Amino acid sequence: MPAVSAPLPFSRPLLVLDAASPRPSAAVARAGELLGVAEAAMGGPVAPAPAALAAAAVGRAGLAPGDLGGVIAVRGPGSFTGLRVALASAWALHQALGIPAAAITTFEALALQLPAEAFPALALIDALRGEWFAQIFAAGAPPEPRDAPDRLPPAALAALGARTAIGFGESAPPGGLVADRWVAAVPLAGPTARWLSLHPPVWEPSLLLQPLYLRAPTPEVRLGAAPDDRPPEVAIREGDSEDLAALVRLESLAFTPPWNSVQLASYLALPTSRTWLLSGGTPSQALAYALFQVVAGEAELLRIGCDPAHRHRGLGRRLLAEALDALAAAGVERCFLDVAAGNHAALALYRSLGFRETGQRLGYYPSGETALLFTRESRTAR
Repeated sequence: MPAVSAPLPFSRPLLVLDAASPRPSAAVARAGELLGVAEAAMGGPVAPAPAALAAAAVGRAGLAPGDLGGVIAVRGPGSFTGLRVALASAWALHQALGIPAAAITTFEALALQLPAEAFPALALIDALRGEWFAQIFAAGAPPEPRDAPDRLPPAALAALGARTAIGFGESAPPGGLVADRWVAAVPLAGPTARWLSLHPPVWEPSLLLQPLYLRAPTPEVRLGAAPDDRPPEVAIREGDSEDLAALVRLESLAFTPPWNSVQLASYLALPTSRTWLLSGGTPSQALAYALFQVVAGEAELLRIGCDPAHRHRGLGRRLLAEALDALAAAGVERCFLDVAAGNHAALALYRSLGFRETGQRLGYYPSGETALLFTRESRTAR
């Protein structure tokens, strides 16, 4: 979620748009009070367009569009077409009215509805095909994600240790999961607008251009085409400031909260930064990235992430292995990193590439989770 800032210096109404969930909605709130709400009817043949819902919510609040102080859209995962239209509508209002804008994920909008005692909580979206989109949160204002969102089979959800589950979908909540709260179709805009009008985000309009998908669109089936899970043909190269837009997109998909465009631009401007990108299909189709800082023969891995639609295909490992080899060839003797103790997938990756645990920092992350410290000696330094 965009990081929470101090309250807005003006008390103007906030509009929230959601068309990612099964029941699209729009709401206007100010200082924690809902002023106007518009929701699509359940079971209607055609859901109203997000722009129409926004106009209805603003009208029911007794306002004109020019009275709005900001606009936020839900950016997914969810309805492929719906969330894109909502994001486009929010962007149009941002541009036309000159008001600040941002976007939050569907998981974040779900987690905002829960009281503090409900955490740790699991936000769930039925991904169909026997899978669930999932992200677990710790208590906070806003709720603090413990890990990046992922696509998981039902059997993997219970192991995440959630006290409460909240979400929507066509399937029943997975068996074995303690679900104190489950809503089949959640009108997200109202509770989200109420909460964010009290805790405004740091405005990041570029998030409106970055819908969150955890599964690639279903590909066209062609005779002789490689299966989706076959390791793709990829290219790995060093990055620079020209790759800022690609990094902003991937960072927003891989991390919650992400580094924003200003933070990434500042990183790229540092003489100590070293960046690698993995592309597939075409050189401009960046699928994964790794950010390092290198000083006096030592490197620190700052970020590594992969487009969620291309996870579980070994791309992160291929990228990291090649980046580590390139650093070693350039004279880097060792590499450091920290990782959340509960991030078992990352722990397995780092250990498989020769990192060894050297320490820990209790309560290091904002969620209160412990960080494990790892070091890897370059082959040339062993």
